[in-house]
Amino acid sequence: MFLTAVAQQMETCLSLLAHIAYVPSYKPKTSKPVPKLLEDEDDWEKLLDDVEKYRAVCTGKSKGKGVVKAFVIMLIDMSGLDGKESRRYGHP
Repeated sequence: MFLTAVAQQMETCLSLLAHIAYVPSYKPKTSKPVPKLLEDEDDWEKLLDDVEKYRAVCTGKSKGKGVVKAFVIMLIDMSGLDGKESRRYGHP
């Protein structure tokens, strides 16, 4: 279902989403974050686990009353026409 929704948002065919990657906005920007491929269910679960860990760290601050700051997961089409181009899409 997720890839179907992504295909609709990116205005492309589902079969062309073989090289979709993501970069969470909450990762440090000091060193450019490397996109992580979403190739299978395990990668999807890792993304969900990473988001849950981020939320847990945020809420754990201030004696458990911390606020989770808004963030986006940037989706990137890594296939590109010449291997260098990519299309980026974010959703809060």
